[in-house]
Amino acid sequence: MNTERLELAVSKVVLGLLRSDDLAGVAVQALEDGCDSPSLRILAGLNASEADETRRMFDQVLSELDVAVPSKRDAVMRLARETAKEILVGTTGTYAGAKEIW
Repeated sequence: MNTERLELAVSKVVLGLLRSDDLAGVAVQALEDGCDSPSLRILAGLNASEADETRRMFDQVLSELDVAVPSKRDAVMRLARETAKEILVGTTGTYAGAKEIW
């Protein structure tokens, strides 16, 4: 089970960079990554008009899969490391990545 996308998503949620109506898509990706829980399956089936429910269900998913909610500082560091990785493998340009980290 690879929870990396969930960990990135929760970091973005903590920093206000991911909207509640995007969480169903995150759930679909997590299922594709091999994650599974009852709440994750429900979340993957919710639509954008159920934003309040998606946030509540996302919190339940994190609990079921033991994914910790980071502090704001830890969330920033996680996203900066991810951007640095993208720069190194060439999926993000140097300038764009540096600007994102800044």
